[in-house]
Amino acid sequence: MKDTHDIWHKRIAAARKRRDKYEQVWRHYASLHTEGAKAVRGLTDDYRITLPEGDQVKISLVYRNIEQTMAYMETPDIGITARATSATRELSNVDTHREAVVEQALSDSLKRSGLVTGPERLDRVKLDGLICGHGITYSWWHVIEEEVEVGRVPVMVDSYGVLKPKVDAATGRPKYEVRKEAMPVFEYVDDMRVSPLQFLFASSASQIYDSHWYGFESVVRLAELKADPRYDLPSDIEPSSFKVKDLTGEHESGDDYLQEDSVCLIIVWDKDHRELIHFIETTAPEHQRRQKETSLTEVYRIRHPVPFDHPDDGPFNFFIPQPASDDPFGISHIEHIRNPAIEADVMRSRRANLSRNQKRFMVYDKDTVSTTQMDEALGSDRDLEAIGVDLEDSKTLAQAVTEVQTPGVPDELLRYQPFAEDDVRKNSGIAETPFGGAETATESENQQMIGQARTNRKRNKLFKYLTDVARTHHAFLREFLPSGQSLRITMPDGREEILQYGREALVGVFDIKVTPSGGPSAISPVRQKMLIDGMAVIRELGPEAQLLYSGELLRQLDIRDVNPILAAARKYLVAVQAPMPATGSGGETNPAGINNPTVMADAVNTFG
Repeated sequence: MKDTHDIWHKRIAAARKRRDKYEQVWRHYASLHTEGAKAVRGLTDDYRITLPEGDQVKISLVYRNIEQTMAYMETPDIGITARATSATRELSNVDTHREAVVEQALSDSLKRSGLVTGPERLDRVKLDGLICGHGITYSWWHVIEEEVEVGRVPVMVDSYGVLKPKVDAATGRPKYEVRKEAMPVFEYVDDMRVSPLQFLFASSASQIYDSHWYGFESVVRLAELKADPRYDLPSDIEPSSFKVKDLTGEHESGDDYLQEDSVCLIIVWDKDHRELIHFIETTAPEHQRRQKETSLTEVYRIRHPVPFDHPDDGPFNFFIPQPASDDPFGISHIEHIRNPAIEADVMRSRRANLSRNQKRFMVYDKDTVSTTQMDEALGSDRDLEAIGVDLEDSKTLAQAVTEVQTPGVPDELLRYQPFAEDDVRKNSGIAETPFGGAETATESENQQMIGQARTNRKRNKLFKYLTDVARTHHAFLREFLPSGQSLRITMPDGREEILQYGREALVGVFDIKVTPSGGPSAISPVRQKMLIDGMAVIRELGPEAQLLYSGELLRQLDIRDVNPILAAARKYLVAVQAPMPATGSGGETNPAGINNPTVMADAVNTFG
């Protein structure tokens, strides 16, 4: 039994209510990272910490720590590893070929989606994960169409029951009507970043992964929805005006709304029924000003056209760097560093304030030296200045003129500030320099094992998220990627196999993994050495074994023209064999005369 609109309305309202409780906290955390957006609108919160002398504390340690964490998780390049798996049949060289096709397709798709190249939405997803505890992307198959001319049709007129071409009176030539069709010019998997302020999931779920549905809301102009052929919109839907808000707060616009003639579109992924549902949230005219009494209108519902490999897979993927069982949204990276970070910033500002207020005072006896004499001497540009003074018999010059210094900066400010900075480093695992601040080898080793483990954990969570995204891409490509060519090859044992490219090569189960670098065929140096060293064993098993192993080796090393190389090697290795001696002749066959003495292993080892 499918859920009714009233049930979905209650679910979405409950999800919003729980999410709204966190918005103020997330905005506070975002303001600790940067005040730029508020400064543009004149809404800076620099006044929140003011020292007695009037100095305003600038929050810098949180920013520095976040940027260092982001730099540690930087991904200038990615690598894809795909391994075909099966427990019901033996894997062969054909599966290795399919692995290479999957790796190339996923590498191209991830770079084309805008996640790791182009807009690089991955940076915003990482920042959402650090500030709010979770970053979200929604993947969908994006088709960009363009009207192109596909032909011309002559315009015919009825002349006494006979159709004749219509003639242009000015030119005397037949008239033609241009036919146009919408043709796809670009098709790809689009990874769209979803703001934490728009994301929705079940209010009863203790963690995001436990939810049985996901969704997000977005403000879309009604004209755009009417132009989308997927939607069957009711004729009585009225657009509204919306104010735009982000993690820095609501944009101020006076009486003018920033996005008018729009509706709230809510996209829901129902995991239980594997359905994608699009709702439009509308408000009755008498309640539009209060934004209450809303209702949902279903405009699109489809059983998801992409079959995923696992029930938990879907179009939504999440980067949660610090999951917690008691926090459904994940732990913010800023939560456990903000107090010591602000404390360190306050002490730094206090020290700078006192240092700027340092002054020297010239104290002199007015009966001995006049004010005019002191001002002229201190204000003179000459290196040598003569001042005549009248000293009493009981006084010395040191008693007549002396210098007084204001109290210096307290030693406690210099001594305690590093303690707060150390708390930030220890809580986050991110230091100014790798393993910085260690006084002994034991402490440095402890930082390496414990402190660095926290940053490594965040980085591992990032690549787990990228692996989940790659699995989603594989599901979409397996359904929508165009078909490729087919290639018939002859195996070393004489069997003929057909190698598929394109969509057909992606069918099957693959163990997919995203690594920090390596490109479309990521393979570790250790595995490379093992593959090449294996030729020393295979060479003893004959030319057919060498050819099979060479095909495995060349495909895993991402070598071009693998099949022509293997065809040439087959002619080279499996040479014309000497005839076997007649039965009973007593002759013995020389193995060197049967097998070509030049083997593929020697050629491979030449480059090893």
